[in-house]
Amino acid sequence: AHGGATAPFDSRTLWRRDGGRAPLPLAGKPVLAFMLNGAQGDDDESYGGHFAVATGRFGPAGEWDNWLVNNFYSLASVSEKGIVASILPMDAYMGDLNSGQAWYRPSYMLVAVLKDQRAPALYQEAISRVFNHFYRQDFHYRHASTNCAGINVETLRTLGWKIPRLGGESPLKAAVALPYMAFKEVSLASGQSAYDYLKTERTELLPFVAFNTIAEDLLTRLAVPGRAGSEQLEAQLGQDLEALLFVRIPQFPSSRAFGSEPVMSLHEYQQRAPANHADWKIVPVAPRVLPASFRDAAAPSERKPPSVLATWLWFGFAAVAGAALVARLRRRRTPSR
Repeated sequence: AHGGATAPFDSRTLWRRDGGRAPLPLAGKPVLAFMLNGAQGDDDESYGGHFAVATGRFGPAGEWDNWLVNNFYSLASVSEKGIVASILPMDAYMGDLNSGQAWYRPSYMLVAVLKDQRAPALYQEAISRVFNHFYRQDFHYRHASTNCAGINVETLRTLGWKIPRLGGESPLKAAVALPYMAFKEVSLASGQSAYDYLKTERTELLPFVAFNTIAEDLLTRLAVPGRAGSEQLEAQLGQDLEALLFVRIPQFPSSRAFGSEPVMSLHEYQQRAPANHADWKIVPVAPRVLPASFRDAAAPSERKPPSVLATWLWFGFAAVAGAALVARLRRRRTPSR
């Protein structure tokens, strides 16, 4: 029940290279871990869950409290839970009072156990640079296009891991949703948001999809000798992967409502959330304005969301259609000679 929120802590080995059944020696082993946090039980905006990537080494007794977790959240608002986007130890990410993930939802972790630290080190160096650009406001957190899953997955792909792409949930619906939601909500921003949600690559939009796709690619491709590509990160993982572990982490019992598993699709999100948006349980948050001095004037311009181009295309289509309609009406009104 509740996606494992009330179930006991559990871990199991999904795959190991040596095929052995004896306890897997983990002490000192480097890891690249993928964290999926579930949906909250008291916030209808949280059904998508959260995604993060961690690096580190197992301790002498299998400890993983000091792994570094790369936690992306919006910097434009003050989190009601006190969360600030940052690189922080796993014990703080999961257990900090109020801001720790385990206080308000169940979590699931996929751990790639490696024989060498080069892949985690490569990722950690790259994502640290991404954080620098994030705090410099070279790009902004966008729930529909540049979120916790998208930032991490795009970084992994840039480093050479060809994580399979699944495409947007419904590009055709996206094209229709833009004008429909804009007129329905009397808000161009609502139309653009609907377009971006439906058009964005699913592994970069939904944490559960990113988690599942990464797990499947590791199990069915990178764990198979000779199937990994030659690009840097993918080649390193293919050569260094020793085992894959799955960990289920329950929610801490407290006064908070129990969470559940995250959704796998936007359709599932719509089914789970109240039909009337006015009935959604939402915790209002205050805006946060970062100092302008953080900005790097020499940084390239931020990439615009896909909906910006789609908006101009719709305006162009409307202008052409309008001009054609006016011309047709004029021809009808012109008396024949």
